[in-house]
Amino acid sequence: MTELDSCKKQPSSAADPLVLVAGAARTGKSTLVHSITGKVATSQQKISNWNIINKYYSANVVFCETVGEKVSNGSHPEALVLVFSLTDSGSFSHVQHVAKSFNLEAIEVKLLCGTHADALLEVDAAPERLETSLQKALYQEAASWSIEHRFEFIACCPGVPATDAVLALEGVQQGVRRVVEALQSHTWSNLTLAERQRHQPDAVMASGFPAVSSSGAGKGAPEPTAAAESGKKQGPITPTSVCDQWEEQQREVDNADTVDAEVEHTVEGLERLIEDLQGHKARLASLPDDERRKQAGAIALHMLEMLGLHDEESSGEEGG
Repeated sequence: MTELDSCKKQPSSAADPLVLVAGAARTGKSTLVHSITGKVATSQQKISNWNIINKYYSANVVFCETVGEKVSNGSHPEALVLVFSLTDSGSFSHVQHVAKSFNLEAIEVKLLCGTHADALLEVDAAPERLETSLQKALYQEAASWSIEHRFEFIACCPGVPATDAVLALEGVQQGVRRVVEALQSHTWSNLTLAERQRHQPDAVMASGFPAVSSSGAGKGAPEPTAAAESGKKQGPITPTSVCDQWEEQQREVDNADTVDAEVEHTVEGLERLIEDLQGHKARLASLPDDERRKQAGAIALHMLEMLGLHDEESSGEEGG
């Protein structure tokens, strides 16, 4: 039985999406998970529950930490977080071997976390102003590998919270905060959408119906139609008819709220996409021309797939 299978058989993880956190010993996996969930892992399998609650949805996911290299025999988690130390090249080789256990295309969320990022700091260097091109060979190798295998690469130092909180490379947010953002931006398989905040009527009668103005329309309700104003006979105003008007208005408001929430979510997603592009641009600047062109092509393809355009272009070419 592989380590992933053992995680899935735990009672606490049987029904919830699994986040597999894999890496060698002493890379800071437990500290990273604790920083995300606020909980200490239980059991020998290092299981932690995380209840996500944000303005869009709520969901419960399960973190499971592993240390072996062969962690799967074909099955896969919903999210894979590979953890290595930026001070230990052997730990990076370890997670590369772990990645080979999976069909990476089947995993929806893939993060590569380089811990001990405080070691990147030169004397008197500000952690929020790190430059990618000045980083050592291990960082550059991990950045290139993450692009090739479509992982998001995040530098962090959960063991040094004050530094981690402000850590940024080329102005792009890093640290545990970015790990949390990346995980929360995923549509988890068991999520429950948040209830939209409903607009309250301006005035409500004691009976619970909207107040009726002298014109016969509930305050805040739709105005009479042009046909009614032109002389067509309109039925008597009753609590029921006013309530129907109010419910129709509420449906329109709810639809508008839905559109607004979708637009806001899309904008936030685009902002994250732009931040990722800025980070990739900075990393590519330090590569030789041939390698930079190759990596830029891989990034462009990845971005098209994220935007849902790659399939459309492929269909268009086939149709032509």
